[in-house]
Amino acid sequence: MCIIISEEKNARLPKEEELKNSFEYNRDGAGFMYVENGQVIIDKGYMTYDEFIRHYRKLLKRFNNFKNKSLVIHCRIGTSGGNTKANTHPYPITDNASLLHNTKVITDIGIAHNGVIHGYGELKGLSDTQEFIMKYITPLYDNYKNFYKNEEIMKG
Repeated sequence: MCIIISEEKNARLPKEEELKNSFEYNRDGAGFMYVENGQVIIDKGYMTYDEFIRHYRKLLKRFNNFKNKSLVIHCRIGTSGGNTKANTHPYPITDNASLLHNTKVITDIGIAHNGVIHGYGELKGLSDTQEFIMKYITPLYDNYKNFYKNEEIMKG
């Protein structure tokens, strides 16, 4: 199963050895998500450990080790849609396949997922997560912007 590492502000960041293990066991690509200037930045498509860790180190320098910033890291095991940069996580919440495939996205909200979503991932070039975002999460977000803060919706 994929790995999501989510670090709150001022939390202990993962050690490089932990990141290496995460990537080695989930080697179908990786990505990052964080907030900058009030917008969610999705930066993904790192297909080798060397490019992944190099970028991680740049982010650490740029953002002072994420002392005042949260960070999400996703290392993927591909299940559907192909093992491409476009199918690495995280994703913006959108029904636009091109935006879901972009490796650099500025958005209002992002999402990453672990596991398989059965019944999705049959559309050519889309992973199960991308199709689920397009068909289920985006309409939910369009109608209820704070759906992720609702405990009952999250249970569903």
